[in-house]
Amino acid sequence: MDGSDAPDDGHIPDEVVFGHHIFSNSERPAPAPAPRVGLPRPPPAVTPPGDQMEWTGSNVTIACELMAEQVRKGNHPNTHLNCVGYTEVSDRFLQLTGIKLSKTQIKNKWDKLKNDFTAWQKLKRRQTGNSRVWKV
Repeated sequence: MDGSDAPDDGHIPDEVVFGHHIFSNSERPAPAPAPRVGLPRPPPAVTPPGDQMEWTGSNVTIACELMAEQVRKGNHPNTHLNCVGYTEVSDRFLQLTGIKLSKTQIKNKWDKLKNDFTAWQKLKRRQTGNSRVWKV
């Protein structure tokens, strides 16, 4: 040994040199994560455009009218619209508002409006007081 090399006794010195920086053991940077070799990167957590929208009163009115039109046309075989009904509602809504709706968005709005309507009917049946017309 020429005096410049420290003996390798397994002891970690109080200060360790990384590149041109000197860090104490408590400040030593964490090692960089190993690269992901051969594995695809996970997709970014970004919501695709059009998945969320703010329903304004006019948009709800337009959607209700378009859905009612499809029910009258017979594109409502069971509890929801069929594929033709969803496509026509989406296309007409795009023409009228410039907003493209997916089948899922239309179905979710249908379900929400149906629940709201059912609650409104229930409240209307239970209503008492001012709504009654009394014959004197």
